[in-house]
Amino acid sequence: MTVAGTKQAGAVGTQGCPADQSRTLAEHWTGSRWSIVPSPDGGVTGNHFSTLQAVTDISPGDVWAVGGQAGIRDQASATVPLIEHWNGTSWSIVPVPKAALGVLESVSAASASDVWAVGAGQQSGQSTVALHFDGSSWKLVAVPTPPGTSGALSGVKALSATDAWAVGESFPNAGGNGKILTDHWNGTSWQVVTAPSVGGRGALSGLSSVDAAPRTGCGPWASG
Repeated sequence: MTVAGTKQAGAVGTQGCPADQSRTLAEHWTGSRWSIVPSPDGGVTGNHFSTLQAVTDISPGDVWAVGGQAGIRDQASATVPLIEHWNGTSWSIVPVPKAALGVLESVSAASASDVWAVGAGQQSGQSTVALHFDGSSWKLVAVPTPPGTSGALSGVKALSATDAWAVGESFPNAGGNGKILTDHWNGTSWQVVTAPSVGGRGALSGLSSVDAAPRTGCGPWASG
């Protein structure tokens, strides 16, 4: 959900069952009531799976929603990111890099030309997936995990072109429970930032969301 004022809010999600027939869902708050706004569906013939997981509002004519859809990669079925854009009049599907796999769980914008979306997928030997919009197109950006682990991202907060945070879980390749994963964008690359351990040895832990107030020195705060 995103809120831009007392008369401007939006929420996205999924409608329909079973999963392979699910459709996107977008609703808008006008200050007095919620209304469903038509949003396009992705998916492929025979599997119309489409879901929107998160939304961010830059302006009334610039809103991004992200999620996942059924797709085809290397002639095989796969789940691939779904990104949609609101231009003030209607939603439209925006192309994503063909190498991107998985579902996007969170999206955040520092400006109209600096938007991050993160989630979980399988590519290049890791399961974290991060896409960046530079004002013209979305590009896949590598997000590291600690040595000997894979990872999944659940939340992202973009503060500026040189300051963004992503959180989630990392999983030992040898097996075992997930641990807290935090990464920071410094304008050039994502870097793992050590987070305190939670619970005893072997305890499951992870972060699901992160937030901060730009240019205030407040935060970031993360929860999970």
